Amino acid sequence: SNITTSNIVPEELLELFGKAVTCAVLGKACQQRVRIMTLLFKDERLHSLQQISKYSSHALVLTKMLQEQLLKPEELRLFESFLMPHQKARTSDGFTIPEKVVLEHNMLAVGKLYDNIYFNQLASILGLDTYRVEKLAASMISDNRLTATIDQTMGLLEFGVSITELNRWDDKINNLLNEINEFVEVAQQLHA
Repeated sequence: SNITTSNIVPEELLELFGKAVTCAVLGKACQQRVRIMTLLFKDERLHSLQQISKYSSHALVLTKMLQEQLLKPEELRLFESFLMPHQKARTSDGFTIPEKVVLEHNMLAVGKLYDNIYFNQLASILGLDTYRVEKLAASMISDNRLTATIDQTMGLLEFGVSITELNRWDDKINNLLNEINEFVEVAQQLHA
């Protein structure tokens, strides 16, 4: 197939590029999405999107997502204001698609800033109640999109700690306790 570029209008290419950025931003967090966002970020047309009002916030949102920076509520509102109705659909947990994407992104961004954080503090940053923040964190952890553990008694989210690490630590403690028990039993037999 022979493709010629003589019939392609540059404004249409920019429009298609804007739609590609929208899809990448709204996509499910995964490595493929990061690769696509990186390619879009490196494209020289990214900053030209600001010339088109409905894509004026796309460069900022894409850049902040790639650089793992927190997105502010007003940045989300501007981005969301130009989306089509089906792109703003509510998910089963009550969030719109862009709200959920940005909440999950901000949760990951907070994980780059803190080793651990209390849920009430995280709720304040994310603009949610503590119950919904804990539920979101638990969902992301169970989907392997967030490496963290939840300490419900302390109301704390610890980033960078996986369940397997905790299980290894538990195993080491159990082994040590078993060795101590064996030592105590041998000592008691010797003194009996």
